[in-house]
This record gives sequence, structure tokens and C-alpha cells, in this order.
Amino acid sequence: MLGYIGQGLPNGEIGARMHFSVATAKDDVSAILGKISVANRVQAAVIAERAGLLDTDAEQPTGELHPRRGASGEPPPADAPATSTMRSPASSCALARLPPRR
Repeated sequence: MLGYIGQGLPNGEIGARMHFSVATAKDDVSAILGKISVANRVQAAVIAERAGLLDTDAEQPTGELHPRRGASGEPPPADAPATSTMRSPASSCALARLPPRR
């Protein structure tokens, strides 16, 4: 979800992509902003970029989700089981690698 915030997507689009209601997306965005101790989406986007959650080579969002990528950056094999919308351990670890706030 932090990657979507970093892309500048509104709550409605985040909710649609994650199959949540707009209200749930709004609550989750607020919770994330609080957990990472930022005041707004711009600061969250900076953290997402520093954590490597944004694809800087990608074009503007098209409304389609990218396939979930593994630790190697490669897409999953065709016979891999379907993934949920839960965040991956890799994205959680990326936040832990951020330098301390000053």
C-alpha cells in the first residue's frame, strides 16, 4: 500500500487495486502514515522511494497491477499459487532498512 501512496494514487484507486472499500483504504492510509511517523502523503512517498518500493523506470500507472515479484526481482513462475493482497515480507524489510529520522 505504501507503494501506491508513493505513486500518488488517491484512496479510491488504492482501494480498487487492493479490493478494499474507499473507507478501508482511507483508514489504512491514515494508519500507515501514523506508523511511519509522517504528516502527509508526500513524506510517505519519499519513504517509499527510499525503501525501493517505487519503480522509477515505470510509466504512469495504467490501472493494472504488476505481477508480484520475488526477492530476485523476477516475476513468479507461471505455476506459482495466486498471491493475496497482503504486503510481502520484502516490503516490510525495506522499511526496516531506512536510515533513522533526524
